[in-house]
Amino acid sequence: MAKKNKEDKKPSIDLTQQLKALREIAKELNDSFDQPVAGVASDGMTSDVEEFISTGSTLLDIVMRGGVPIGRFTEIFGREGSGKSTIATSVMAQCQKKNGICILLDTEGKFSKDRAIRMGLRPEAVLELNASSVEMAFENLIKLINSVRENDATKDVPLLVVLDTLAALPSEAELTDDSFSGGMMDKPRAIHRYIGRKMPNLVKQHKVAVLILNQVITGPKGDSTPGGSALPFQATQRARVRRMEVLKDSKDITYGIVTAVQLVKNAVDGNLTKSDTVKFPITFKDGIEDLISLVDFLIESKIAEVSAKGAWVKFDINGTQFSCYPKDVKTKVTEHNLEPWIRNKVNELL
Repeated sequence: MAKKNKEDKKPSIDLTQQLKALREIAKELNDSFDQPVAGVASDGMTSDVEEFISTGSTLLDIVMRGGVPIGRFTEIFGREGSGKSTIATSVMAQCQKKNGICILLDTEGKFSKDRAIRMGLRPEAVLELNASSVEMAFENLIKLINSVRENDATKDVPLLVVLDTLAALPSEAELTDDSFSGGMMDKPRAIHRYIGRKMPNLVKQHKVAVLILNQVITGPKGDSTPGGSALPFQATQRARVRRMEVLKDSKDITYGIVTAVQLVKNAVDGNLTKSDTVKFPITFKDGIEDLISLVDFLIESKIAEVSAKGAWVKFDINGTQFSCYPKDVKTKVTEHNLEPWIRNKVNELL
């Protein structure tokens, strides 16, 4: 029997032709459906997040790798009064700056139109959706999303859906069954039916940013979010919000809070670090104080100085010193055009 020649080489493969063949195979399958179901991974068919909507907080945008991802679910959760709704309103205002459309489902009835306007939101460009149950909410959302994308005037604009909050929505069984014999799993099953099955492909195909706010509940095993595992699993990003401090003026009147946001899940680039927690002030009047948060960050990083009693803040920019009272920081920064320098320093540090 003839021995095999060790020098025999495997037949060469034309990678260009192979890629072409794979694309043709995927195209044949996709032609059988109303939406893409197959594709070559290098073409980034479904996995790559390419667009984001800003949160209105520079620090939070950096931590979230750009903001709220388009085509994905994002969950922001925390206790009552921690700043979740303010963040959501800020995201809606930023979406409108990109000529986008917002769909708001306010299950708690806490949306303040006057405050939203002060934060830069145009209510006339917000579609408000009312729903009494999980099933009604998501069925109507699916119809609205399809309608927006079928309209020539809105088919290509950024589209943001805000659900505030998931915890406040009951299931149909809870509404119709006085004894509620369906048990504790009825609502999680309903949520899974939509977030886990019906909506992911729709959200990706129509390039919708879905921001869902949720509460925190404390049980025997610690803190958790209501609604089961569908949203935590499906969400590309999850962020926990905590109220760290109450802000009071010289007359001891409360005018805001300091909020900390920690990214606890990040499927955009798969990385989580210790620096994925940021703080920023929120005022009841105007919402997120972005510029103040950047100055506070520079103070914590020892790039800017603050006196022992907090009476003044000082910047040293290329040998030139700028100082002011904390309440005058925004005015001083604007007068001396310090904002570009501040933002560059923050980007260098994060």
